[in-house]
Order: sequence, then structure tokens, then C-alpha cells
Amino acid sequence: MLIPVILSGGAGTRLWPVSRQGYPKPFMRLGNGQSLLGLTLKRALAVADAGEVLTVTSAEYHFLSRDEYGRDPAAAATRLRFLLEPAGRNTAPAIVLAAMDVAARHGEQARLLVLPADHLIQDIDAFVADVGVAAALAADGHLVTFGIRPSHPETGFGYIRAGTGLAGHDGRRIEAFVEKPDLATARDYLSSGDYYWNAGMFCFAAGALLEAAAKVAPNVFGAARACFEASDAAAEPLRFDRERFLAQPDISIDYAIMEKADRGAVVPARFDWSDIGSWKAVSELGEADPRGNRVRGQAILVESERCYVDAGNRVVAAVGVEDLVIVDAGDAILVADRERSQSVRAVVDQLRRDRHNAAQHHLTVHRPWGSLHRSGGCGGLQGKEADGAPRGRAFAAEARAPVRALDRGPGYREGPHRRSRVPARAQPERLHPGRDPAPAGKPDRGGTASDRGAVRRLLRRGRHRPPRGRLRPRGGPLAPGTVPCPARGW
Repeated sequence: MLIPVILSGGAGTRLWPVSRQGYPKPFMRLGNGQSLLGLTLKRALAVADAGEVLTVTSAEYHFLSRDEYGRDPAAAATRLRFLLEPAGRNTAPAIVLAAMDVAARHGEQARLLVLPADHLIQDIDAFVADVGVAAALAADGHLVTFGIRPSHPETGFGYIRAGTGLAGHDGRRIEAFVEKPDLATARDYLSSGDYYWNAGMFCFAAGALLEAAAKVAPNVFGAARACFEASDAAAEPLRFDRERFLAQPDISIDYAIMEKADRGAVVPARFDWSDIGSWKAVSELGEADPRGNRVRGQAILVESERCYVDAGNRVVAAVGVEDLVIVDAGDAILVADRERSQSVRAVVDQLRRDRHNAAQHHLTVHRPWGSLHRSGGCGGLQGKEADGAPRGRAFAAEARAPVRALDRGPGYREGPHRRSRVPARAQPERLHPGRDPAPAGKPDRGGTASDRGAVRRLLRRGRHRPPRGRLRPRGGPLAPGTVPCPARGW
């Protein structure tokens, strides 16, 4: 029995402004319209012989992941189980908890195939074949990882030094995990033939991993066991106890277990692989024009070479430039040297220090009940439009027409767990023109009474901080606390 375990999440730093904390890399769309998470699910379904796929992700991304899986018709016949983390932790706690869940439901002999959700693999047949090799090694008690044959001296990846071959298997013993090298050392690794890039994908029996964790990382194993026992293992989805979860060490499985395990093995991968870890990696996807440029959207390039342009919904023009990455995300534009695209995280760090909303959210903010669309504003305020699209039966009653509310400007931040009522004088305004006329002597707020009630329910049921400003009733005076906006006549 082989159960794929998808690890999904991210900080949204390396591919900003498309990837952000509220909508990280696994959900970003590639040129073919598919997301990395959706492509990872396709690979998982190709090898899931038990009819089950397990996903470990943040509780904040549960509804996004569920919706993404719903796009794949093949997933309808598969059990999609979610383990939801209340906060970010590293891979060791996530994988050990997944092994405990699988062992409790399927026994310790069940094998896990751990797949990060933000990698790109296009040769599915070769992937399935290599997973078969890894699964056979895992059945013999090995803790298996996949090694990518380096194509160039890369300094941004960790390496695995492979040892002797394993009798009866197309794999090799792991001699050591090696830190990211300098350029000269990376060249030596490339020429030796014994070093592989560490892809961060694993395969092992649940019992074998738990036994190794208890032996070489007792602190990780003990904290994970306490967390698992404090949670309702029968729940769908399984939500981990927050206090016990945060008590776990923040450490990767490489450092905690794989480097110290006795029976580590590496399978040299025959499939193509990219971790899409920078805009340079993205810029190398797809076909280039005769000058080496790659364009997504509407762009005009004049006497420019080796550029990547993601134009979003606007026209982007570049004249006489070389080796640039230009990305327009609607509310933010990135212009970077292709060779220095790893430094984009410094931009995100600065935005976070400035408490700027662009570090966390796009113009469209996704919520379980739908999406909020931020629009331009003035006087420090911005408009928000909620599409009210339901995400599941629990939110079916909130499927209403768009509404608009006001919030603070670029520094505005939303608390993910804040719930409160919208003040009566700050009721959202119906967007479409059809509405009930106001009674004689009463200001026209816009929208029907039932519409306004639906809006209040929508905002209460979702996770939306209420507007801090005030909306002016049509024909009435400005409410206290309203920021004047002459461009809109108030």
C-alpha cells in the first residue's frame, strides 16, 4: 500500500509578487493554466494504489487546496484526507505526524510517498517508474530519498553524496547530506558523478520512519506523538491541537532524521525536475522567441534580449533591455536582473518591516466563503468587492451578488480569525443598479433590505475585519470618522 503525502504551503517570498503568504507558490498558475499543486495531485493519483491521497497543509490553505483538487475529475474517486496545521512548522513534524496518521489507520507497513507541492515534473512515466524503485526499497525497510542528477554547478541546492549500490535494487546507499556549496565545490560535485541534488521527496514505511525518529530524534518523535494524541484522529479533516503543535521542534526531516538514519537510500531520478525556486527558473519554462525572450500576456519588446515578462492584465513594453524579469501583479510590479532573482525575498522582508499589505495579499484576497477584490481608493481608503462565491455547502446560503466595503489603505492587514459585526452606519453598498427605492424622508443606502442582511451575514460568517471607515448614506451627511474624497463627491 502506497499513500502519497503532499506537503503544501510556503511563505510566498521567492516568487513575489505572484506568490504571497496568503496565496503561496503551490497555487500560482503556470503558462498552461494549471497550478503546481494541481500538477502534484496528478502525479500523486498516478501512484496512489490505495485510493487515498494525504495532504498536510496550513488550516488557512484548506479551502484553497480543496477547491484546487476539485478541478481534477480524477480526484473524485480518491479519498482526499487533510491534516491541518495551525501554524507553520518545518518538514520533520509534518511528515512524522503524517506517518502516525497512516500507521493508525493502515498499519505500520503502509508506505508513504512524500511530495512537496511546489515542484514541477513533466515526465510522469519516468516518475512512476522511479517511485516503483523507491517503494521496493521502502518495503525492505529503507528510508528513501530521490536524487536529481545535476545538470550544472548549482550553489542554491543541497546535495546528497551517494555510496555503494544496494543489492537487488536500482538505488545507492546515502553516505552524507551536503550543505549548499560554493561554485568551485559545486563544479567538483558535478564532475565526480557521486553527488545528486536533494529533491526533498521521500518514500518509507510508516513504521520504519517512526522507529528511526524515536531512535535518532526522540524530541521530534515525542512532541509529535503528544500532538497527535491530543488531536481527534478520526476527524475529517484532522486539525492538530495548537498548543501541542507549537511545542514541536521547527526542524527539517533531513537534519532531524535522514542524516542520522542507518538505512538511508537514494534513487537516482530519471525524471525531469525543477523546484521553481526563483523567477529565473520560471523564465526558463516554455518556448523562447529568436532573441531568447519569453512572454506571458501582452508585452511589446523592442531590441530586448533574454527577458521574461509576465504582463498580467496590462500591456508591458520594454525597450533596449537584457536579462530582465518583469512581473506585473496588478498592485505591484517587479523588475529584476534574471541572475539576481533569488534576492526578491529581500523585497518581501522590507514590505513586512513596513507592514505593507502587498507582502501578504493580492488585490484578490481568498476566503472560505469567496473572494475580496481590493480596488483603488483615495484619502487612505480602498474599496473591497466580495464576490460571495460559495466554497462548499456550509457557505451555499451566502451566494449573493457582489458587495463593496471600505478598508484602510496599503498598510491594511486582515486578522485571519477576527469575527465581528459590521456597524449599522458602515453597511456595505450594493453594486448593481437594481435596488428598492428609499422610503420618504430616509436616505437611500443602496440595495434591498434583504441584500444588506445577506451582506452582513456574509461578512460575519467569513473572516473579514469590518470596515474601519464609514460609508456615507446617499443624500445624507458624512458619517463621523469618514475620510473626505472630493473625487467621489463626498
